[in-house]
Amino acid sequence: MLRLLLVLLVGCGGGATYQVKLVNRTDHALEAVYIYPTGTTARGTSRAKLAPNAETVLAIAAGHLDVFAVMEKIKVDQFRSDTRTASGTIELRGPAVVIFHEDTARPAELSQPGTFGVPFRKAPPPPGQPDAAQPEAPQPEAP
Repeated sequence: MLRLLLVLLVGCGGGATYQVKLVNRTDHALEAVYIYPTGTTARGTSRAKLAPNAETVLAIAAGHLDVFAVMEKIKVDQFRSDTRTASGTIELRGPAVVIFHEDTARPAELSQPGTFGVPFRKAPPPPGQPDAAQPEAPQPEAP
């Protein structure tokens, strides 16, 4: 009977579970955070919602995992809005920290072992409009 129980535990993924701290280092709420085995087509249900600059801790099974986050809808201008997403892949072999951040603001904590960054990239401007993040080219002076 004990052998059968051991076989069932090993066969059902009785692997290690670790604490994973999720940290939102953006100025916008994260509406959904999905963590699921790499290679899986279904994300499952959201594991967390995070307010701006908030954090939470989850217990996650070890392994190769994909992380996918959905930011709240952002109003770009009076006609457009944007729902940004970010994704990354991690190998969970111990307690970890996953930091969601803007790609233009890389947190210093990412240099620490067991810390993973998942950056949100700004959407490109529509065709014909200059990017607000890039300065305009200087205009030649009139004689």
